[in-house]
Amino acid sequence: MTENNLQNLTGGNAPENMAYSGEDEIDLIELIKPLWQQKILIISITFLAVAIAVVMVFQLTPQYKIYTQLQPGTYRWNGNNPISYLQPSDLQSLLTGGSFKAFAATSGFTKKVPELNALTSKNHRSKQVTAYFFWPDRKEGKALLTGFI
Repeated sequence: MTENNLQNLTGGNAPENMAYSGEDEIDLIELIKPLWQQKILIISITFLAVAIAVVMVFQLTPQYKIYTQLQPGTYRWNGNNPISYLQPSDLQSLLTGGSFKAFAATSGFTKKVPELNALTSKNHRSKQVTAYFFWPDRKEGKALLTGFI
């Protein structure tokens, strides 16, 4: 290889290419300077967001999930197989049919009574129904659900 070919492959004179290019330099001080000039605005927005979050946390009432798991009973056996009195879908319909709100109103619960949700299990062998609602007082919610069930 000749010396000209070597210079063409390396891009010309090697010492000139190895020199540091000032155009690739990033000056961090120039990037931070506008932020530093607006520091009062940044601090005040951050403080305002934190203050709003704190006020919201202290004003919200906690909500507890009150739930129970039910399984339809068996009223007779066919050999070794149980025959259920209710199917899980029937039990789910009974729980969500509106009788929960009527029971809560007659029981003297003055707070707004929530909707009772009921879900059947995904596993068809277990045949369980989970009934739940959210209530601000754990003991009162348990008493309401226990009285209804």
